[in-house]
Amino acid sequence: MVDMPKPRFPFVRRETTRHGKPVCYFRRGDGPRVRMPEPYGGKAFIEAYRAALAGDAPAPKKNDKASFRWLCSSYRESAAWAHLAPGTRRARENILRAACLKIGDDPFVDISARDIVASVDSRRAFLS
Repeated sequence: MVDMPKPRFPFVRRETTRHGKPVCYFRRGDGPRVRMPEPYGGKAFIEAYRAALAGDAPAPKKNDKASFRWLCSSYRESAAWAHLAPGTRRARENILRAACLKIGDDPFVDISARDIVASVDSRRAFLS
């Protein structure tokens, strides 16, 4: 566990993810565990902390791990992504960002090969 800077906020715990990134969580008693925005003590953090204290914490998304946005995020954290050249990463990031704007919260299991081919064809027509 990483030491928390002062002042310490009650009910906030700082942990390190499996990727070595420090993150903060709010949890009062047996209530829901809410991930707090970074940086610790910043404006967004304090607003989220006050909302969590008041009981207005956002409910966790049930299908979050089934969304296309989650799939893209997981890909960016993978070893395959880390081994790509910076230029390749930049190009793929632009493609993924555009795709997430269109279908980000849709379940990725609903995307078929036909949908992918149609998307590639529409970009090809745009570039021609």
